[in-house]
Amino acid sequence: MLYERIIAAAIATPWAIDPAKLRVIESFLARKARGEEIPRHEIEAAKQQQRKSGPTPPGGVGLVPIYGTITQRADLFSEWSGGTSTEQVGQKIDALAVDPNVKAIVLDVDSPGGSVYGVAELAEKIREVAKDKKVIGVANSEAASAAYWLLSQSSEVVVTPSGQVGSIGVYLMHIDQSEALKSLGRSVTLISAGERKTAGHCYGPLDHLGREELQKSVDDYYNLFTKAVARGRSRTQSTVQNGFGKGGLVRAEEAVAEGMADRVGTLEDVLARYGLSQADVWPTTKAEHSQVEIWKRKLRLN
Repeated sequence: MLYERIIAAAIATPWAIDPAKLRVIESFLARKARGEEIPRHEIEAAKQQQRKSGPTPPGGVGLVPIYGTITQRADLFSEWSGGTSTEQVGQKIDALAVDPNVKAIVLDVDSPGGSVYGVAELAEKIREVAKDKKVIGVANSEAASAAYWLLSQSSEVVVTPSGQVGSIGVYLMHIDQSEALKSLGRSVTLISAGERKTAGHCYGPLDHLGREELQKSVDDYYNLFTKAVARGRSRTQSTVQNGFGKGGLVRAEEAVAEGMADRVGTLEDVLARYGLSQADVWPTTKAEHSQVEIWKRKLRLN
């Protein structure tokens, strides 16, 4: 029952995420729904992505990691895929924003995006902090969908030479479970009050009212998304919707040419401005760092 509820929540959630990553999440949920046990070492290895920044370094740069699937709160997705909670990132940014020793905040982003919930609020927080303190967002190596929503609110957007940004769009899933239920000898009758209360339900084909309701949700979030990107990148909303990759991912040089990023560079380049290296801001050994990178790549390819 637990995973049935999680699957139902995944279906009902509007996603601003790279479709390939959502397929990974779907696969994981399907495995659990079939009763498979996910080896603990897979979960623990994935969780290594959730590195925590240490005390403010001498250079006065606060580094905030945004890795993996973005959700509002730490949950099953963030536990399994090494994801990021918008609430936790917001708390880190709040602390760095009021720290007089912090000259700049660097967002180290490597994420396919995630749920839309909590993203608009965190994006606005980043935008407000950037008015008073330098916020540099680095796509290192991917900032897709909800991740780009956040990245675009930075004072400066940097993309690594092999990186990519964009995937500006929102979508919902609908699964018609009627045939599956029929094969089990079951049928479902919904009794409701309120015309739209059961719109888009999964116990039959998607009807006109259900499609209209789901499409309205997607359109509303897409409008919120593109409006925020337009503000963050000082462009018109129509430019974002009709350009900026048109919902696809854009490589580094093209991203700069389209105005989606300010320049091509690396995290090391950004830190070097303040006389720092990654060793100064990440309290991890080389071995730990290597393992994190291996699992980051593995999770992106699965």
